[in-house]
Amino acid sequence: MRRAGFVGAVLLGSVLIVGGLLLVLTRETRRELGAPGDAQWHRVHILGDASTAPSALASQLYLPLVYQAGEAVPTPKATRTGGQVPLPAAILDVDVSSTLALQQQSAEGYTLLIEGEVRNDNPVPVTAVRILAEALGAQGSCGRGALAPLGQQEAVLLPGEKWPFSGTLYASCPAQFVRCSATAIQAARAAVRLQPTGCAVGVSTRGNWQLTCRLTNNSPQAIRYPRAVVTLYGPEGSYVAAGLAYASIAQLVPGGSANVVVEIERARSFGWASYVVIGTGEL
Repeated sequence: MRRAGFVGAVLLGSVLIVGGLLLVLTRETRRELGAPGDAQWHRVHILGDASTAPSALASQLYLPLVYQAGEAVPTPKATRTGGQVPLPAAILDVDVSSTLALQQQSAEGYTLLIEGEVRNDNPVPVTAVRILAEALGAQGSCGRGALAPLGQQEAVLLPGEKWPFSGTLYASCPAQFVRCSATAIQAARAAVRLQPTGCAVGVSTRGNWQLTCRLTNNSPQAIRYPRAVVTLYGPEGSYVAAGLAYASIAQLVPGGSANVVVEIERARSFGWASYVVIGTGEL
């Protein structure tokens, strides 16, 4: 009798253990994205990448036209008389050569951090570059917005030049894909450039990727708020990350120089193989 009771207790304990394991496994398989407030970021596919399958939603995209005007001057449309035809706006396409997107759920919805790089394939300099981004979920569009070049919203891109961008997009539903496009207008002013020299890569006191450079003003005009925009690339030349830093002085006189230190988080710089520095500022 005692033996039968002992065997029964063992069998009951085994059932409880197996049941507990099944319950744990069931909970594990039902685990979903982190609850609002969790510091978990999830990568989102970019439409147009080789890893992304074509989607029927791409044909439903609505990308608002963003036109950044220059100085207010009389235009043919505003001052025309009878018989005059307004001139069309010189809107140019700019190639979005690479994009990364991370998504996090919050109490208000979903936040997407979007960064990448644009390239001016036009034969003329362009400015007022706006990157138009749209988040797409299972039911269609979740949100859209416009991003600007890193460190200088009205940056002038020379023909063939690349420039990084970054920004935040808020969505009402979890995004499965992100679609980016870019527009610009022909630049009516020269590009502001500072010459970077003596650049050296190292590790900051916080363990991050760090670049130290000296920026020199070779133009005949003083340049305000000198800064450096740095882009990291992988071994195959793909975009990895970008960073920005200002020099310690407010203005560089013609022939003047100033040091600048750009720091990029270690996790973001993983896999870098090369970099490009653009020294710029304001006239």
